[in-house]
Order: sequence, then C-alpha cells, then structure tokens
Amino acid sequence: FLGLSTLSVIERAVDLVKCTQDPDFDLKSIDLNDKKTFTLLRKGNVSGIFQLESSTGMRDLLVRMKPRAFEDLIDLLALYRPGPLESGMVNDYIKRRNNKKLITYDIPELEEILGDSYGVILYQEQVMQIAMKLAGFSPSAADRLRKAMGKKKADEMAKLREKFVEGAVERGIPKKKAENLYDQMAQFAKYGFNKSHSTAYAMIAYQTAYLKAHYPKEFMAALMSVEMMKSTEKLARYIEECKGMGVEVLPPDVNASDLDFIVEGGKIRFGLAGIKNVGQGAAQLIVQERKENGPYTSFIDFCTRLDLRKVNKRVLENLIKCGAFDTFGVSRAKLFEALDEVLSIAQASQKQRNSQQKSLFSLSGGNGSGGLDVNFTYPEVEEWPQSKRLLYEKELLGIFLSGHPLSAFEEKVKSMGVVPIRELQNESSRKAVKIAGIVAHAKEITTKKNKERMAFVTVEDQTGQVEVVVFPSVYKDVEFYLLPDEPILVEGTVDKSGEVIKIKASAVVPLEKLEVKKSYHIYLPANAMAQKNLFEFRSLLDNKCLSTAHCPLILHVLDDTAGEEAVISLSNEYTLPDDEANFLEERVRELFGEEARVEI
Repeated sequence: FLGLSTLSVIERAVDLVKCTQDPDFDLKSIDLNDKKTFTLLRKGNVSGIFQLESSTGMRDLLVRMKPRAFEDLIDLLALYRPGPLESGMVNDYIKRRNNKKLITYDIPELEEILGDSYGVILYQEQVMQIAMKLAGFSPSAADRLRKAMGKKKADEMAKLREKFVEGAVERGIPKKKAENLYDQMAQFAKYGFNKSHSTAYAMIAYQTAYLKAHYPKEFMAALMSVEMMKSTEKLARYIEECKGMGVEVLPPDVNASDLDFIVEGGKIRFGLAGIKNVGQGAAQLIVQERKENGPYTSFIDFCTRLDLRKVNKRVLENLIKCGAFDTFGVSRAKLFEALDEVLSIAQASQKQRNSQQKSLFSLSGGNGSGGLDVNFTYPEVEEWPQSKRLLYEKELLGIFLSGHPLSAFEEKVKSMGVVPIRELQNESSRKAVKIAGIVAHAKEITTKKNKERMAFVTVEDQTGQVEVVVFPSVYKDVEFYLLPDEPILVEGTVDKSGEVIKIKASAVVPLEKLEVKKSYHIYLPANAMAQKNLFEFRSLLDNKCLSTAHCPLILHVLDDTAGEEAVISLSNEYTLPDDEANFLEERVRELFGEEARVEI
C-alpha cells in the first residue's frame, strides 16, 4: 500500500464540491471519457494533476500524445520512464499511434495482445500473454519468464528461450519468427511496466483532472490545503495558477477563514492553518470560538474571547502581519503598535471574568469585550509601506498575496522585453534572455579550481522560480545586489542541459537603478507580411536605427482571422531616437497598409 497525499486532495475536493455545488456528487460515477477533462489534459494544463505535473518532459509527452481515452493515460504513465524514453520506445509508440500503417505483426496472433499499445510491447502482462497464447506457457511459467526478463537472468532466460521456441513451433509458428519474437520480448521486457499499477495511477490522475476541469475552485482549494503544510514553493505556484484561471485567492481573515482553504462566493479563502507560526491548535481555537459564539467584532473582542496562552503574542503578531485582522478596518501598523496594551486589557478582562469579580473592566455580559472598545484609542502611527506589508505576507504565507514587489517596476520590466520565468521552458537552450524577479535565495560557493567566489541564486517573479548561475567573472561586480527580496534584472542564456532549466548570468542590475525606456510598438497585419515588404522594412531600420538611441523596437504581428498575436522584441541594434515616431508610422503604413500603426 502506498500513502498518497493526492488521496487527501481528492477527498477534500469532493467534500467541498458536496458543500458548495452538488450534495449528491459521487466520484465513482464520473464519465471516464469526459470531453472537458481530456481537453484540459491535451492542453497540458496539468499543474496539480497526479503524476502528470511531475516535469516539463511529462507535459511535453502529454501534448504530443494528445490523449482521448482513459486507456491513453494508462499507456502514458507506463511510457514516461527512463527506459522507454532512452530506448526510443516512446517515439515508436507515438509514430504508430499517429500512423496506423506503421503497425505490423509478423505473427497475426500478436494483434489481439498488442493492438491496444499499437504493436509495442509495453507491459509485463503482455509478455505473459504472449508466452501463454503463442508458446503454451502456464501462468506460473509465464510469470517466471517475466521475472527472468525483467531482472536479466541470463541462464534462466536461455532455458526459457528454448522452451518458448519449442512451444511456439508446436503451435504452427515458424522457428525463425519464434526466435525473433522472443528476442524482441527480451528487449522490450527490460522496460516493461506493470499495467495494473499504471491503471491504478491513471485512475487517480484522471480523477484529479476531472475535478480540476469541472470544479476548479474546489480542486485548487483542496490542493492548496494539502500543500500548505508541505511546500510553500508549490503553494505559491498554485496560487499564481489560480490567478491565471481567473480565480481570486482572498487573504486570511479571522472572521471568514477556516483551518484549510475554502471556497467562498466563487473565490478561494486562505486557511488559517497555512499561516506560519500560528499553528493548527491556535487556528482551530479561533475557528471553533467563532462558530460557537459568532463573529469577532473587533481586535479587542478577539483577544478577550480567546485563551491567550494558546493564541499568544507571537500568534497575534503574525496574524496582524499577514492581514488576518484587516476585517476590523484598523491598519496593521496601529494594531501592531497597540498589541501590548490590548493584551493587558484582554488579560485583565479574562482574569475578572474567571474570578467572577466586578472591576473597572466589568463586561456587559457574555464572552465579548463589552464596552472595552468604546474607550480604547489606537495610537496614531502611519500604515506600513506596501513593500513592508508584502515582505511580511511572503514571510508568513509563503507568497506575496495582496500584490508583488515587481508591480512597482512594471513599466521598466515591460520596456526591457523580459521573459516571464514560467515561459523559459519554451525557450531553446543557449538562447539569450532577460528575466526580472526578486532574489528568493542566494548561495555563495568557492570554485575548486581557482578558488574564486560565485553564486547560485534563486530568482522568482509572479509566474515561478528559476536558478541563476552567477560565475566569478560576473559575481565580483554584482554580489552586493544579490540580497534577499532585492528586485533585479538578469541578462543571460538559457541552460537546459540538466533536469532543471537554469539561467547562466552575463549581467545583473537592480531594478531600482534601471531607467524607464520608451519603446516603439509596431503593429503589422499578418496578411501584409510579404517578403519584399519585409526586406524594405529591414533596409529602413538599417538606415535609420542608431545603436546609441534609447527606444527599442517591439514588433506585433496580428492575425485577425485566427485571433492571435506574435510579439517579437527586435535586437538591440534596432533602436530609434524618440522623435522619429511620425516618420516611422508613415513608412510602415506605406509598406504594410493603413491597418499598420506605431505606438510609443
């Protein structure tokens, strides 16, 4: 038995679906050929999908394969392993799947066994079926053959080869074909997979894909509830994906949040248990008290009603920092400044209530704060700047939730033609790129050969993270910029040589020091892109552009029929002075028609 956290995700998602959408929902009754689910899979939208989100390679294979039935997922999970990928089995499978004419069977009886996998021996069960049907093996003998092939036991395989060929010849199969088939089985069996195992995994993968396709909010809330205790990196990625799906993730709120992520009015609410240094016990106490005695009416009411030994000062500080008390309309800075005084009032109030003695802090009844709020004045302090608020959110929630530090540099980043980190997977290796992001982590090392200092820096933007390798020749000039949470621009080349995409940096610049550059955005209709016009356009740029100018050119090719737009940042050679807009627009319209335009 395998313990899979995905089963917890599924269970949580189903519970949310029953609460918010369909009380009678039953995952065991879903259609295994659901069109919406397979559309999601074919698009490679597999973040959070069991087994299929494991790597860019898996997503690439998924898109190449274009699954249309549940059985395709079984094959996919069996194929995406080192053996099949390195042996060429995957390419054979996809070629035959796309062109049935390539499928041939030297022995007709093989079609019944290998038809579903397009003539490729993909599963251990197929090896056993071939041995039983074509060579008369008993089930136990066929299983011995499977084990011998899988473990490459040469002596055992030699004995079984003789028995296999003999049995096949007795059943009318030519000896040469029987020998070739056995050798082919031995070759494929090295990579053969257990189909029942692949089927069980495919079912879980399909169920998660179905939930994401039909109940995206509930699925993502369940996914983040499970991940919040395990990986803040994954949690941040899933929250960004929610934004891309048009699903807003609301901040934690002591009057609205549950322990886990929940669906609230078509949005997802952050769970209290996901806040660092708050803890499951304190979160549970907050939710339980609210459910039993009603919403909290103020910060003082909150502190008065809860056991301050469990919801202690540190917990309260963290709840303030991440915005969980914003619901009371008092700034985070004021709450933080007033905390010690509020705690003194709450503790005295609780002590009086417990001793049942009247005092200056006598309550008006119940468990609430009574008239304490009326007489309390919060200190006059300025609210924290946005940058400080965001850093606290990142510290406690693992993400920038109410904004992102890069937002302040949006115009700068746009003018520099940077690539979002998530899209680096679409770039070729050794391609020169620019990325902008926040320094999440920096690790300095000393090279063994020359004893020089260099660094591995994790840079993140709103779409993801990437490791940037800063070699000694660059590091000595930029090391002071590689501080935690520093917004930087990195120029470098894409490195896809390993399992993970990296950037080899050639330059690093703080975004604070970058000057905003104007850009010429040239919009051209695709149907006017004749070769002659393009050559004339190139000549125009060669004559007019100055390498010392400060307005880079960005080309937009518009295809109205397909509703698509290609955006190309021209190289640094092609920049124009900022007083050439009118001239450029005139020439562009002459070449490409009245639909062409230039914006700066």
